[in-house]
Amino acid sequence: MNVFATLLASPNRRKNILKSKHFRSFFFTVFLIVTAIFLFVDFLLISETKHRIKENQEDKLTQASYALQDIINATKNNAIFIGSLPSVNLLINNTNPSIDYLYDMINDVSSFSSMYDYDNMVLFFDASERVYDSKSGIYLYSDYYDQDIFQALTDLNSYEEWIFNKSSLRYYETHHENELLTYIRRLPFYESTGKCYITFSVSISSLQNTVAKYLRNNSYPSILCFQNQLLWGSTDFISSNWDDKLTAQENMENLFPDSSQYTYTTESGVQTTTFITKSQMILAALPVLKPLLGSYVIAILLDFIIAVLYSVAMIKRLDNLMRKIGLTPYTECKDQKLDEYMLLSAALDNMNGQLNNIDAVMKENTQLLQDQLLYGILYEYIDIHKLSPKYKENGIVFPYNQFCLILISLPSLEQNTDYATQEEIRLLIRNSAINSFSNIGQCYSLYLGIKYVAVILNTGLKNENLKPELLKICKILRTSLTETLSLSPLFSISICSSTDPHLFQSLESAQRVFMFSSDEEEDFVYFSNQQESSSTIEPELVLQFTRAIINKDLVQLELMSEKFNNEYLTQNILDHEARRLTHMILCSIFIQLLSLNIEVNESLLTDYISKITDTQTVVECGNIFWSFLSHIITDTSKMSDDAHVYVRKAKNFLKEHYYEPLSIPQIASHIGVSSIYLNRVFKLSTGKTLSEYLNNYRITQSIELLKDKSNTINYISESIGYNDVRSYIRFFKKFYGMTPGEYRKTL
Repeated sequence: MNVFATLLASPNRRKNILKSKHFRSFFFTVFLIVTAIFLFVDFLLISETKHRIKENQEDKLTQASYALQDIINATKNNAIFIGSLPSVNLLINNTNPSIDYLYDMINDVSSFSSMYDYDNMVLFFDASERVYDSKSGIYLYSDYYDQDIFQALTDLNSYEEWIFNKSSLRYYETHHENELLTYIRRLPFYESTGKCYITFSVSISSLQNTVAKYLRNNSYPSILCFQNQLLWGSTDFISSNWDDKLTAQENMENLFPDSSQYTYTTESGVQTTTFITKSQMILAALPVLKPLLGSYVIAILLDFIIAVLYSVAMIKRLDNLMRKIGLTPYTECKDQKLDEYMLLSAALDNMNGQLNNIDAVMKENTQLLQDQLLYGILYEYIDIHKLSPKYKENGIVFPYNQFCLILISLPSLEQNTDYATQEEIRLLIRNSAINSFSNIGQCYSLYLGIKYVAVILNTGLKNENLKPELLKICKILRTSLTETLSLSPLFSISICSSTDPHLFQSLESAQRVFMFSSDEEEDFVYFSNQQESSSTIEPELVLQFTRAIINKDLVQLELMSEKFNNEYLTQNILDHEARRLTHMILCSIFIQLLSLNIEVNESLLTDYISKITDTQTVVECGNIFWSFLSHIITDTSKMSDDAHVYVRKAKNFLKEHYYEPLSIPQIASHIGVSSIYLNRVFKLSTGKTLSEYLNNYRITQSIELLKDKSNTINYISESIGYNDVRSYIRFFKKFYGMTPGEYRKTL
């Protein structure tokens, strides 16, 4: 929880978290899912509400429709029953009926007129031209008060018809004009042309009251139509805007254009319809939607909270990653327009560009890289039998089992004082050696100091055929160099064991041959074999002795001598093994000094080797070794003045240009010496390689920049010369045991 509180502490961090892609993707994904579920449930609830309303309305519409349909059916049934009465049939064709006939007919039909609240029931007898009105008695056609009805009878095209009309004024009564619905039926039933008609008139208002019993309390606008005529409307708006010239459907579409219609129609054409708008439907569903809406709001709030927690947890890891690669954490960026993915992508693109630049630099320095790899093989920092695929990628392949080390000495090269000329000659000799020895196998060359060129030869020739071939190549190469450059190189060839080759042991054997040979001898090719015991002394120990001798550090030399005695000249060792080891350490130190172009009195080494040969005990070997060290440090051993000048120039150049992307070949080119020679004398003088010294100096300079907390790690890295911020972090942790960010917190 402390982490979450820290990340959410400042407004800028909260703003960045809410802008982050983690938050937006999580929140909006869940938001869309919750919204989709909410809308789906809404749809189901509204559909269920719509279905419930539909059922409710259909029930009301059915009741209202059948209420009117019952009146219609009853009226038709009454007409049929009256038409079948004998008293009525006697009058149909009777032109002058008697009072008795009329009295019987009135008694028979009077009960039917009161079965429903009819406005009137009328019988028309064409034969006698008499009219029986249930409300006002018997009339002649010419005396009947409602003359308009005769036109309706004349226009009757079928055996029955419903018409809308208005009541006429009756004699001897106060009349209020009423709108009527009149049913006309031709009699008798068995004739196509009637001689008698029966009508039942029903007051529209009474029909409306009947319908209103079922639809009065309906919440939605409703209408009831019969034969496309409006009988009842639930509102005055319907009645006042109904157009009798239009059909019922056209009127409904005009009055309620955006409403859903629920209609029920009977077999007689009674049509009852309710209209419900979308807003009314939503209002009807609102009681069940309100709890759902509350749940939706709560779900969105929970989505927001969880999205924030998720984003904080994920961005914490991203911030840690960005700190490790030297970038300002995403949550600490101000006015950041990029989201965390784009910011990280930009950083990775930058790193990829830096790696591409490194690859480009590596390709430009392929020879230097190959030389460094070959030095590792020669000095056995790497097992020659376990080379990684990286060696093959850099062109180093050993397909055969047989190895030999060819050391080429150039004794007269030192007479040429021009360094540039020396380098040109050494390069020419190196290329000539490669071209010559590659005829019998895979070969690679290296510089060993100023005087020597080493060739590592991997061949498929057997030992008995190898020496003659090597001798022939050496003669051809010497002749060529003598004629073109006036140089007479010497060749020391050490053949490695075919079962367990050790190039460093062969190098020591080849160097030892040169130590005890003279430039004036007629022989110029010397053969030797790999010294199996030479690997018992660690190369690092020889290097430490050499450094102490160059620095004239007698105290360090004494400590190293005691270490050698304790580790190698133990009490359990045999005398001849002690002599061999002492002899080997003396030669190794001497060879190391020669390879660094250190002035050494060779006769001093010869004298002490003779003394070691004559020793009888282990203690005497140790004493003679210490005596040799004491003499060589006080008398003849020193690093040349030129070497000291090179080291001083290199230090000054590094201090002046440390903030630039530097390479060892670039530094060596500025000094005017080879990169390998400069790196070797620099390490012997300072105890550090050029790279180690440069990295240490850069890290020291970055301490002041770290004190200003406005400087980002990436900015500091670029300010002190690192293209890759990861290198800066790695070296800082190497020297200080913590990352720059962790160190800054201690300030």
